[in-house]
Amino acid sequence: MSILRTLVVVPSRIAGVFRYLLISEGNRENRDVLEKILAPKLILPTPASGDMVKDVISECCKMGLTTEIVKKETREICLSKTTRQLYPGSIFDAIKFRMLVNELIMDKNNKENHDMCKLLAWFLTQDVGTMNGSYEGLSQALRNQIDEGRLGLTNKSRYDNFRFWSVFLGFASVFRNLKAGTEQLIPNPTNFLERKLPEVFGHNQNREMALPDLMHIISETCPILDDGIFQKEITQSLPTREPERISSAMSLALLSLRDKKIISLETRADAPGLVVMENVTSLRITHIIYNQI
Repeated sequence: MSILRTLVVVPSRIAGVFRYLLISEGNRENRDVLEKILAPKLILPTPASGDMVKDVISECCKMGLTTEIVKKETREICLSKTTRQLYPGSIFDAIKFRMLVNELIMDKNNKENHDMCKLLAWFLTQDVGTMNGSYEGLSQALRNQIDEGRLGLTNKSRYDNFRFWSVFLGFASVFRNLKAGTEQLIPNPTNFLERKLPEVFGHNQNREMALPDLMHIISETCPILDDGIFQKEITQSLPTREPERISSAMSLALLSLRDKKIISLETRADAPGLVVMENVTSLRITHIIYNQI
């Protein structure tokens, strides 16, 4: 089904399965035992609770986070080989876990959650300053730009799931208007980029990089962002963006990290650059300097 369409599959429940198996002997557990542990009858006595846990475990397997091993009449759930490679050790780290889930969801060879990837890719092309990030606003924009299928965002429950996952993965933020009692989902990959930069700059002693090179690396490793493969799959339906102009969402992320002094942005003469938008001002940036130790 996918994490977008299976409404009970929210990040905290996926994390619960992962955290249990992370400290289990051999990173595995009998499936029946795991289901009972995650949905004890004394706390969650209804049959629906058990069904919810089964759905969550199944999506963990489809995602590639876990693997189910069938031996005669027993079934075991264990952390997958890919998970153990991407996440060595047995201590839970929230940031590492989010980056792990990002990798699994965007795996080019596992199409299970590519519907979520395409929806995220579309969402991240929208103009931060003018879009309506409510369910009604996103639905209408999807109808206008895509079609009636709306990339799977066909009801309020799926919108809620998309909101949970987009914020968890680091690609959105929620703006709440307490006076009006409303909220808007804003395309904002700042949190993802902040987590990704240590990896990108990890082997770069100078801690600087040409911005076009950085954007190429980001699009390759996170294919829902500017010029990534998931954006290219729906490019004919996306708002037009000039080749040298960074998307509104990526502009927001870079400027936010600059304001937090995590990075510096520089313009150097005669060097290839990209256009970053700050409010209504166009900034031509050629290099990014990573300021963190």
